[in-house]
Amino acid sequence: MAEKSIKLNITGMASDHEAESVIRALHAVPGVTYAEVYLDPGYADIRYDDGQANPEDFSAAIETEGYEASLA
Repeated sequence: MAEKSIKLNITGMASDHEAESVIRALHAVPGVTYAEVYLDPGYADIRYDDGQANPEDFSAAIETEGYEASLA
């Protein structure tokens, strides 16, 4: 399986604590190999195994934490 990357815009985060909760949620998605969240300007860089992870799962994980996600 190939490693891919995606960048998602995230709206609604206001603190480092909130960004950390999004990172934990992304790392909980099977197949994620790397996730970093940048509070300002509000986006996530995610690397994943395309045979295990689905990009829709990343948006769902972010939205479960209470924030909105969209493709950058």
